[in-house]
Amino acid sequence: MLILIITAILLAIIASLIIFIRTKIRAFTKEYFGTTSLKEAIDQSELTASETPKTVFSVQSVFERRAYKDFPGISIDKLKAETESAIREIFKGTEEKNPHISKNEYINKYIEDKIEKNQEVQYENLKFHNTVINMYERNTIEAKITMQSSFEYWETKKGKRKKIQDRLKVYFIYVIDEDAFGIGKRALGLKCPNCGAPVKIVGEDKVCEYCGAGIKDIAVTKVWILNQIKQD
Repeated sequence: MLILIITAILLAIIASLIIFIRTKIRAFTKEYFGTTSLKEAIDQSELTASETPKTVFSVQSVFERRAYKDFPGISIDKLKAETESAIREIFKGTEEKNPHISKNEYINKYIEDKIEKNQEVQYENLKFHNTVINMYERNTIEAKITMQSSFEYWETKKGKRKKIQDRLKVYFIYVIDEDAFGIGKRALGLKCPNCGAPVKIVGEDKVCEYCGAGIKDIAVTKVWILNQIKQD
């Protein structure tokens, strides 16, 4: 008899807790989403997230002034264009399952990783919201610029189509001192213009070790090179 009483008390306590939690959830969803239905609140939250662009973080004017001071000839607009072009290549390469679509090996590596995670995916209506300098750093060996881009697109995967707000960081490097940097004559992200093979070393003969085509030595050409992409 005592066991039955204790069991009844525990069940009553559990039932009271369930009612209390449900009441709190309904009050919360009613206040913030205008509905007492948790499913409707979740659907509304997902809809809001899909329509709200992700924020980009930058003290752009400060970073731009520093970059212009150190590199008077730098084109920030060009880096923005290269950032958005890289993102377009990522979407195209992933959708077409082509990890060799770009001349930049870092873009292709990122595409390869996305292909492994996204089978039979389609993208539509890629739209950029904002692309800014997120960070600028320099020392005696190298300079780095981090670009951050906010964008939206429609994704269709496994028959389900949804709108997604996303953000990526794209990193550019400018090698000031090749010897101190440790690359010697390593060609950063260079591919053979004839066969597309990755070129790791540009020797005195400046030829591709796979097909023998001539290659321009960019290891000593002072340019900003995209060398990393990260999901933000």
